[in-house]
Amino acid sequence: MRKPVIAALILFALAGCSKSEDAKKADAGPVKREPGAWKSDLKLVRLDMPGAPKEVVDGVAAMMGRLKGLESCLTPEQAAKEDMATALAKPPGDKGLCSFSKKDLSGGKVDVVMVCTDEASKEAMTISTNGTLSAKSSNVRMTMEGKQNGMPMTLELEATNTWTGPCKS
Repeated sequence: MRKPVIAALILFALAGCSKSEDAKKADAGPVKREPGAWKSDLKLVRLDMPGAPKEVVDGVAAMMGRLKGLESCLTPEQAAKEDMATALAKPPGDKGLCSFSKKDLSGGKVDVVMVCTDEASKEAMTISTNGTLSAKSSNVRMTMEGKQNGMPMTLELEATNTWTGPCKS
């Protein structure tokens, strides 16, 4: 389950989140980001993997350290199709079974708690996602607690996304 989970975290960090500037429209429809250039940062807040080899812990920390200052260009077409609040409420990697104990995606906020169980290993991971969304910025914190490869793990990340203006040619 580790690879799909980490891939999902990277997707969340790179994708950013937002809503329309008009709160009534945001509550009535999907969350939308402003088309243009976006800067994304993923910060490792906490990583506890008791019993894991030092190389594994250092490898995860190093990978997260490389996910700062990433830039992307969101076209108007991509922005029109995007619904990031809903994307943040989907299970990572589309593998395993997930159930939601909380799923609030209203008013420019994300507050989701889900438990996902890997089909092969039967290991469970609780994933909590909380944050704020606007048309030109987002700040989302994700905490994952459970087992990976038979070992306990807690991973906490913060993803910040900022609109920086028009895309550069």
